[in-house]
Amino acid sequence: MKRLLVLLLFLATPAMAADWYFSDCATYCQDGAVAIGTGACTGAGTDINNPICLDWDNDGSDEGWGYVQDGTAPEVGSGDTVYLCCGDCDGAGTCTHNQDDVITIQNAGPVTVSGYPGETVTYDGGSTVADYTLGVVRHVYVTVETYDDWTFQNYNLQHYQSYFFHALNAPDGWTIQNMTMKWLDALQDDSSVGDTSTCGKGYAGDTYGIYFRTGNPSGAPTATLTIANIDMHSICKFALRFNSLSNGTAIIVEDNTFYNMAGVTNGFNNSGQRIRRNTVYDVEVPFSEEWGTIDLIIEDNIIECRGTYNMDSGRCQQAIQINESDNPPGEIDGICNDIIIRRNKIIGYASSGQGSWYSGITYLCECLDSNGCVTLNATIENNFLQRIVPNITGGTCLGPRHGLSLITNKPVTVRHNTIRESSLGMIICGNGTVAHNVYGNIIEDPLDALPGVWIEADAASSTFNDNNVYRNSEVSNVIIDYAGGGTDRNCSAINLWDSGTNICLPTDFVADTGGPETWDLHLDATDTNNIDAGDCTSGPTEDIDQGARTATCDIGADERGSPAGIDPTYKGVTLSELKAWSCEMREKTGAGACFP
Repeated sequence: MKRLLVLLLFLATPAMAADWYFSDCATYCQDGAVAIGTGACTGAGTDINNPICLDWDNDGSDEGWGYVQDGTAPEVGSGDTVYLCCGDCDGAGTCTHNQDDVITIQNAGPVTVSGYPGETVTYDGGSTVADYTLGVVRHVYVTVETYDDWTFQNYNLQHYQSYFFHALNAPDGWTIQNMTMKWLDALQDDSSVGDTSTCGKGYAGDTYGIYFRTGNPSGAPTATLTIANIDMHSICKFALRFNSLSNGTAIIVEDNTFYNMAGVTNGFNNSGQRIRRNTVYDVEVPFSEEWGTIDLIIEDNIIECRGTYNMDSGRCQQAIQINESDNPPGEIDGICNDIIIRRNKIIGYASSGQGSWYSGITYLCECLDSNGCVTLNATIENNFLQRIVPNITGGTCLGPRHGLSLITNKPVTVRHNTIRESSLGMIICGNGTVAHNVYGNIIEDPLDALPGVWIEADAASSTFNDNNVYRNSEVSNVIIDYAGGGTDRNCSAINLWDSGTNICLPTDFVADTGGPETWDLHLDATDTNNIDAGDCTSGPTEDIDQGARTATCDIGADERGSPAGIDPTYKGVTLSELKAWSCEMREKTGAGACFP
């Protein structure tokens, strides 16, 4: 009887997770006895001292770790880890492995693919500047939505035709982290994007670094996806493309660096996105979300147009764009709600041309009752926007331009933002009669003799309180009020609709001379016009540094003196650690001085 129980226990015990090792076999071949080039490398490959050769069948082609993901035994299983090594898997060394075939995922996870700790492993797709079509199309490909829970980390990718990771029927629970990915499609070196209308046609016109889409939108399998701590640059189109992830609960994009590309995020019909703490520079349209965007937070990002790379038309475009249709206002038929844009720093380096933004934050969105969208529930708060200079001057509600553009058919809250030197600071429009809630903002020194605020007649019922709109060079043309037939309101007439709480006074910033990249738009202790001049009884409860605000709060994105003596945390990361990381990234990328 005891023997039977022992046997039953043995049969019920799940298989132990295995570690697999792949290397260029500088010292070891698969069975430890066959010299490189004299025989096939075969066997289990679970011995760290006897890794599988990348060219495991000795045919002269590096199949890589696809050997355990090719549909025939041996295969990775639940809980397994695949280690990618340089030579002896000893925690030392730097190497580049050539990938000759696409690795197609054949099994469900959890499985982790990782560079061996301490080693710098790069997978190369083999494309070249001369002819990028000769290389491998993608690094990893998955077409089955149930192949969930894969993690890829701690190795690098370069020289692919069209994708680094391509999930045609997006699986759930994937994590891609701690990697450098560069040189995709027509960009196979560090040259600039140039004119994007001619870039990205190497593979059917589509090039996306990491592409997750749902082939059957009604299935919408992806609920969670994490893209973290990656450095991605020099690609023709978008770093990340998410389509129809409509049941997403945690689509996380955090702590990454992106530069020299057309866009970072671009997608539609997604929910549950959190885009936070990323460093972005010289990207034409960094964060763009289109129709069907629900439950989106874009926060704590540093977004710069440095002019290091030659963007299309010599400038960057929209830094943050919620644009749920390419149709003009009045023809939008999408859905978008529950969207927060907060605590971002958007910085242009130049007064015109190279290194300048076309617009800072654009909110072009309709929320239709007929589609079940009753309220937008949208808030834009606590952002720094500095030096936003479009190449088209003049106020208009026909499209995105200038510091902050608001064009919607339902009310949006725009509060406690600081906009410094923008060609027209803020455009407040409605698509139909709309009462937006606009309060606590600093808009100082609009450029090109344009007003600080342009208010269209269809937004005349908006609440416009506790704002400081000021032009240093003149007191006229502070606000253009189209509710009053295009009235030019100067400082003495700044209060619209008899609200009586707006001011037109200079702000003392910590630093706002020299290049905008060196500015610090926190309030100086000497400022007496904005400190304690606002009203935060309806929020926000914190400022751009996540410091607490009082009910009688400061105007603008900064609450002076907060967070004195506190160091707030988010998922274990303190504000001090985040600032130190920001400084490290700026030094690494040659951006110059750190933000205080």
